Amino acid sequence: MIFIRKLKAVTISLFLFFTVMSVSFASQSNYLIKINSQEMNLSKPIVEKESRIYVPIRIVVDEFGATVEWKKDTNEAIIQMNSGDHMTFRLNDVSVLFNGEKYYMDAPTIIENGQVYIPVRHLTELLHANFQYDVETKQMNVSTIPLHTIMPGETVQSISEQYGITVEQLKVRNNLQSDELFINDQLKVVIPSIMQSKLAQNFTEEEIELLAKIISAEAGYEPYEGQIAVGNVILNRVNDSRFPNTIKGVIYANNQFTPVKTGKFETIQPTAQSVKAAQEVLAGKNVVEGALYFFNPAVSKSSFFNNKEVVKEIGGHRFVK
Repeated sequence: MIFIRKLKAVTISLFLFFTVMSVSFASQSNYLIKINSQEMNLSKPIVEKESRIYVPIRIVVDEFGATVEWKKDTNEAIIQMNSGDHMTFRLNDVSVLFNGEKYYMDAPTIIENGQVYIPVRHLTELLHANFQYDVETKQMNVSTIPLHTIMPGETVQSISEQYGITVEQLKVRNNLQSDELFINDQLKVVIPSIMQSKLAQNFTEEEIELLAKIISAEAGYEPYEGQIAVGNVILNRVNDSRFPNTIKGVIYANNQFTPVKTGKFETIQPTAQSVKAAQEVLAGKNVVEGALYFFNPAVSKSSFFNNKEVVKEIGGHRFVK
């Protein structure tokens, strides 16, 4: 059902200006940025670090009608949008607090040359814009998306179909408690990838963080596939009746993981790569089907693994079932 209600106008600037710097000091001509099909002239190079492209957080102050506050005591950057969105980024952290909910980026917030930088994809999506990047041409296309103004006859279902998103995503993005809509209200229709990932997985914030932490603790220096595999072992156990049926239960089971037993686990800060691995595992990626254990054959002398079937060896770990 649609009701008529007066709504205070919400505006977002439809123009984005990038001022960027580069870790490697590569030539700015290597990159091309188009905003709403308009090519931007960059006065400085782009920050590219570990295959992630960064822009300084200060670009949002004027160009997106936002305010940015830097809290030196907590190393946090807080952005408040005219649209009502607010987000908190913490230095060297992959997490972002977005409208009170915690989400995880695939790369941390960093400081370069005295400025705070955030991965460009995540920042633009959180600012209600679509982002595309062509790896071969190094061209970035940013399309700012206006809020959707509700028209007579529209429903949550019809609007979600119009933008190719789910009803759940639309409701969560706009904090809708029901399917009731009001004519002339405006809805946010860009669903940031970090939000899509969390909604699709249907896992709690605690579970994602715990899985990322155990991956960091047990395979932080292993190949990425090895990190995926460690996460797979945790989830394989969750799905096996011989083990606890929760991620937390599996990780904290007695005498199962050395970092937990020694207490080191509690101080671990998950890396961006371990968070990404955890998200892939929770989304269904499995490189060691059926594996319930892993060990380092160069270190472990336990006879427990002698009669176990080897599923795969990755890096310094052997995965068995």
